[in-house]
Amino acid sequence: MTVNDNISVTSTVTEDSNQFANIWSLILQDVQNSTKKTPPPKNLLILGDNESGRSTLISRLKGVDGISKGIGLEYHYIDIKDEDRDEILKLGVWTPDGDASLINLLKYALNESNFENSMVAFVVSMSTPWEMMDSLRKWSKILSDHVKKLNLPEAKRSEFLKKQRLAFQMYQDPDENGNILGKKTPTLNTSLSLTDKKDLNESIDKDESSFLPLDPSVLNNNLGIPILVIVTKSDYMSTLDKDMEYRIEHFDFIQYHIRRFCLDYGAALFYTTVKEKKTFDRLYKYIIHKLYNYPFNSPSSVVDRESIFIPSGWDNEGKINILLENSTTIKSDSEYNEIIPKPMIRKSLPREIETILASEDQEFLAKLQILLSKSAAPSVKSEEISPSLPTQQVFKTPQKPPLLKGPSNTDRDSTNLKNFFQNLLNKNAPSNPSVSSAPSLTHSSSSSSIQNVDQTPTGIPNSPQNSSISPLQNPSESNA
Repeated sequence: MTVNDNISVTSTVTEDSNQFANIWSLILQDVQNSTKKTPPPKNLLILGDNESGRSTLISRLKGVDGISKGIGLEYHYIDIKDEDRDEILKLGVWTPDGDASLINLLKYALNESNFENSMVAFVVSMSTPWEMMDSLRKWSKILSDHVKKLNLPEAKRSEFLKKQRLAFQMYQDPDENGNILGKKTPTLNTSLSLTDKKDLNESIDKDESSFLPLDPSVLNNNLGIPILVIVTKSDYMSTLDKDMEYRIEHFDFIQYHIRRFCLDYGAALFYTTVKEKKTFDRLYKYIIHKLYNYPFNSPSSVVDRESIFIPSGWDNEGKINILLENSTTIKSDSEYNEIIPKPMIRKSLPREIETILASEDQEFLAKLQILLSKSAAPSVKSEEISPSLPTQQVFKTPQKPPLLKGPSNTDRDSTNLKNFFQNLLNKNAPSNPSVSSAPSLTHSSSSSSIQNVDQTPTGIPNSPQNSSISPLQNPSESNA
């Protein structure tokens, strides 16, 4: 083998080694630029008052029965199954306390580093509809003030605002089978590589003129971040209908104002209830669709009042006005608190605590002795009725006073009658009395005396002083 042959073999080996190194570089570059690389961490910020159902909402999204509650700023995570990479992603969930005085903790949940990969959800409860709009206005103002204070570059801030505006304009509602009607437009995917993102943004900029302009009432408060409005405990409508006489017009009025709020912020609207699992499943799929660009083919739903779903970009003023166009009792321009007032709850005034001072032993015993002496009373007869019981009328048949039976009624009456008749017999007896005259006189006198007794009201015979013939008077004198 000559020297030239050696040189040619060496050059061939060198070329092969360089080509092998280039292949590995290409593989590494392809892996680095792959669109299926792990997306950055995502965050969901949930804002709402206490007792609005936030803990139940998080537990349903996690697929567990309950979660532990904390104070200040709570942090949870939701497992997201990534089928492309066969791994589990972690969606961080931040929940500040319902007390607005702790808003300074928002800087840990939403800041410059995670703003691009975050989503915000306002939570209100149907159990207190009179507080809904006040709660939405309060928390939206807190969020708006916080976003304005973030130190975001103007170019980045403009990019986020434009992204939300295009997402609203590009939305197309799928049909019942989940197919998008018309030409499918590209979506902004946060997991794309920088080169692919740049190409996609350039293509969108070219086609931006083809989108219809937004209505004046849409996205007037564009914060550059996806927003959800979640109405929990929607099954409470039946209780409001039963206890507070809410009619269909009241629920349409509530929905009317919430949808106008969502239109102002470009937010999606969800009604959830623990009685319908599908309401939480649809919410879960929509969240991972907006954050991870997973496919979502559920159409809007406004028929069932307890499971309403209105995605961002579907609603407009014309659809909202349909709710109250046929209402005769409630007008769309009525004040919310006038139609949905807070119920009046009467609270009992606290009683003043009376201070009781204990008296001395001897003084107490003296008072007790006086009370015992006053309460002493003769025994109550068995015929008397207790004063604590209601008296009952007893009707008795009236009885005549008993008649006297001859001269034996009483000793006094018997003696008077005996003396009376004896005097009559002694004074009026003839010189030759017959045997039959005395009994006849006695009988007639007895009958007359008994008749006088019957005519006496009290059943007592008349006294001799009132008699027409005195026992000492001669009958012949009376005739004279």
